[in-house]
Amino acid sequence: MRFCMITTFYPPYAFGGDGVYVQQLSNELAKRGHQVEVVHCRDTYNVLARRTSSITDHNHPNVTVHALNSRFGVLSPLATHQTGRPMLKSFKIKKILEQPFDVIHYHNISLIGGPKILYYGQAVKLYTLHEYWLICPTHLLFKFNHEVCIHKQCLSCTLAHARPPQLWRH
Repeated sequence: MRFCMITTFYPPYAFGGDGVYVQQLSNELAKRGHQVEVVHCRDTYNVLARRTSSITDHNHPNVTVHALNSRFGVLSPLATHQTGRPMLKSFKIKKILEQPFDVIHYHNISLIGGPKILYYGQAVKLYTLHEYWLICPTHLLFKFNHEVCIHKQCLSCTLAHARPPQLWRH
């Protein structure tokens, strides 16, 4: 089968967690004879990283990685964050997803395409939630970084987490 993994982070442009999970899943599928393509946003890692990644990028030969970057650098993930759509990488992503995949598996899509990317491509679609991003702009469901969120105060909480409010969420 042909799989496409869509994620914001992927080794070596990852901080751990979800990126490593996608890498391990991709390699295990590849070892079983499947073709896997991974699409991730190198711009986002470059903007957020304060160090060089120590995560390895060992991939099975059946894994093809598309590390997307834009000549606009920080503006690309910022535009995606604010609009909920892959503003400056839309063409590249659509071009990759024109290929005949059997499964498109979305992971952390917050800064590679936002919710709009879920409409791209024709295949069986899966979405693995690695965190609470889809329902919480801070990804945590932890209000003001010190209590479980039971009653929404998203705007003030987002500002308390030093993140810009996302217009598409309103």
